[in-house]
Amino acid sequence: MFSSFIVNPKGRVGGLALFWKEGVVLLDVQGSDWYIAAKVVDNETNDSWWFVGVYASTEGRVRKHQWEFIEEKKREWGEKWAVMGDFNDICSNGEKWGGNERSEGSFRDFKGFISENELVDIGLVGVPWTWCNTWEGEGEVKERLDRCLGSVGWVQVYEKVTCEHIGMEASDHCLLMVDTKPQQRNGRRRFFFDQRWAKDKATVPVIRTAWGKEQDGSRMYKVIRKIRECRVALIEWNRSTKGNAKLKIQEIKEQLKVAREAGELCNKGVIATLKFQLSKAYKEEELYWSQKSRNRWLKEGDKNTAFFHQSVLAKRKRNRISVLQKSDGNWCRSDKEIEEEMCNHYNELFMSTNPTEFEEVLQGIPCTISNLMNAQLIKPVDEGEIKKAIFSMFPNKAPGVDGMSPCFFQSYWNIINADIVHAISSFFHTGNLLKAINETIISLIPKVDNPVMLANFRPISLL
Repeated sequence: MFSSFIVNPKGRVGGLALFWKEGVVLLDVQGSDWYIAAKVVDNETNDSWWFVGVYASTEGRVRKHQWEFIEEKKREWGEKWAVMGDFNDICSNGEKWGGNERSEGSFRDFKGFISENELVDIGLVGVPWTWCNTWEGEGEVKERLDRCLGSVGWVQVYEKVTCEHIGMEASDHCLLMVDTKPQQRNGRRRFFFDQRWAKDKATVPVIRTAWGKEQDGSRMYKVIRKIRECRVALIEWNRSTKGNAKLKIQEIKEQLKVAREAGELCNKGVIATLKFQLSKAYKEEELYWSQKSRNRWLKEGDKNTAFFHQSVLAKRKRNRISVLQKSDGNWCRSDKEIEEEMCNHYNELFMSTNPTEFEEVLQGIPCTISNLMNAQLIKPVDEGEIKKAIFSMFPNKAPGVDGMSPCFFQSYWNIINADIVHAISSFFHTGNLLKAINETIISLIPKVDNPVMLANFRPISLL
């Protein structure tokens, strides 16, 4: 059994329908000739959110009024809402295959609608387009006219949400399958140094104890082992202190509610203390999300948590490679196929042909290093140079394989400096570098909007 809400077509044009099966609770279903909205009750989270299905006009002038209507209605929908369906527009020429390119100004209204309403594009799984004019040969045009956009509050609740494009033989549009609770691969989570720890004085003795443990091996190997000890110690310390700012905020709010309802004069001191703790927890949460966003131009401390969180969510969706075209023109249909295609592509790209004759090439390279410059380059490094190099880095730059960002080395320099300097000096003296030190993470940076093949990415090493 199922229930429905129908918007009848005008002649042969339009028509919308919303169906929901028994057990799904929808409240206040409403709609018009181009949208249907319904309040969805999620029994698992004991919360609710607004679903908005759209069939936008093909005329830009009408669409602009529709975007303004949604902007007005979102006040009723609150913080958690998602709008999905046929928007009849795209964000860039990177979402269009075939046909004439559009001017950049033609994307302004739709992109403005997304940014002004702080919506996050949840990305896609499957082929990158959702509409095709079904022509054959050079006249074929494909576009991503359909998508799912979520408010920051909604994406916070359904962080793993996916939108799959499913081809339909009987239609020129793909079906959108939005899954708020998709099955996820159980992967091991990477460790990342949390910059909030550096601001907590309680971590200083934790690091001093962990770093001070005796280690055997070369100077460089000792540093690797000491960093590992610090990582383990910080994880245990964070677990024991319940370092989750979001949970802290919720707990303190509950305590404040209880204290205020009691209404006793003696509670004034308790309320003041709880308010101070709440302010501190909010600052910790903002610091956490500012690090995640890696935003360098906006400073924390000015209640930018929502902005930082939106940046992180958008970056996660944008960085995920969920669709990839193979070298033979077919499409990868699973994470395993994507992984195999990447391995095959870069193995072939970086495979050496084992050349032997370099003399002619080397003769063409001019000598630009003078004896004085060479003497400066090969002279022994001192602690001042090493410290200057470490402290010149942006604290939250991408950490290495060990998960330690420059913030860790900068914050606890007085504890770790001797071992770090000895390890680096030994490398310049012997020329030996441990494999574990030279390990890195390869990231793929898009060279174009909406990359669909590996040639559209630039691999970089995050050292």
